[in-house]
Order: sequence, then structure tokens, then C-alpha cells
Amino acid sequence: MSVAAANARYRFVGRAIKLFDLLPAAQPELVTVEVPRLVVVDVVSADGIAAIGLPPNYPYGVPWPPCQAIARAAYLDAVAGVAARSNAEAGITLWVGEELAVFDNVSGLSQLSREAFARWYPDPIPGSTPGV
Repeated sequence: MSVAAANARYRFVGRAIKLFDLLPAAQPELVTVEVPRLVVVDVVSADGIAAIGLPPNYPYGVPWPPCQAIARAAYLDAVAGVAARSNAEAGITLWVGEELAVFDNVSGLSQLSREAFARWYPDPIPGSTPGV
């Protein structure tokens, strides 16, 4: 949930409209998905990051193009996806959590739940009553 919240905030950094300015219908939902056991590229562990050729402080300071190239190569090699440290709100020595990108050619994923922003977002929403 902390990664989902960081990603929701990150999408609005530097924009005139802010996350809490969105109408409820436009606010991000939290979707919980059951993922079968998959073989994915490891861009989380120090060993995985070194093996892929990224700097040890990844994701801090690493732009999208090298990451997209890693994902493209994994997809072409028929790997199911990429597990990576989240770049949302990442610092030089820490990151919020991990993300899993599963490619569209993978089957067996099942949506378990979908929750409205006001129900899942972990911080108080300005002007709202928590849990309502």
C-alpha cells in the first residue's frame, strides 16, 4: 500500500493539479491481484542490480530508458516480468518498496479486490472523514 500511495503522489509532482484535487471518480483505486509463481528479472536485490548493470543506488538517479531496455529484453526473452525497487519517492539510500511489472502475455492473474481511494489511501485526505 505504501508503494501505491507513493506512486499516486509521484504522478502529480510538479503538476498544477494535485492528487487531492481530483474528483472521486478520477482518484486512483487500489487493485489487489493474485499473481502465480513467476520467473521475473530481479532488479530488487543488490546481486540482481549488479548483474543487470545498474548502479548500486538504483533506482535513485537512474532514468527510464535503461529500465525500459531491461524490460524490453526480458519481454523478448519470454520472461514473465520485472521485479524492481520503486522509483516513486526514492532517495539515494532508500526506496519505498518494490513493484512487479507482469507482461501482458502472462496468464493466471486474478483480481481479488478493488478499493476506492478514500478507503485505501493511508494518509488523511484533506477535508474527508477517515474510513467513510
